[in-house]
Amino acid sequence: PWLDGRDSEIIELYGASGTGKSELLMHAAVSWASPLIVSGGQRRAVIFDNDFRISLHRLHDIINSRFSQQEIRNQTIDRIAIVRCQTSLEFLDALQIISSRHGDHTKEDNQSMLFLIDSLAAFFWREDRPAAHGLGPPSLTPAIIRAISKCVRKDKTLVIVAKPIIFKSKTLKSEMHTPLSS
Repeated sequence: PWLDGRDSEIIELYGASGTGKSELLMHAAVSWASPLIVSGGQRRAVIFDNDFRISLHRLHDIINSRFSQQEIRNQTIDRIAIVRCQTSLEFLDALQIISSRHGDHTKEDNQSMLFLIDSLAAFFWREDRPAAHGLGPPSLTPAIIRAISKCVRKDKTLVIVAKPIIFKSKTLKSEMHTPLSS
């Protein structure tokens, strides 16, 4: 219910490790994807598991605990995709590919999509931090921010982003003012 009527928006979740951000993302995906008959959104959800903390077993348990009918479970599972990215380049590519595919569907069915990102900061220590000190290739974070912004503005995508508490001072929304390049 807390997602009803939301699209083209970004929601940021902050918290220390172990505070339930990944769990909340899984519950949001299930609510968004479950059929209308059980008060769900009956829409597609994509979980970008950049931290590799989304447990498929736990997601299965959440679905099974909420729905007793196998058909409802199957319909919910069919609308949830999990994408695991090991690098910021993989994440950027996945965002662009899924967004372009969704853009085609949006024109047909006028349905918004939910992107759940766990975590936006997954590549910071491994890629962004060394790049900032000239020890690696340039950071792709600005391109990722632009890709997310494009999804929100053009594709009716609701984005929920989990971030560790240490990144709270600079929000994704403040970075979205960067000009969009096509």
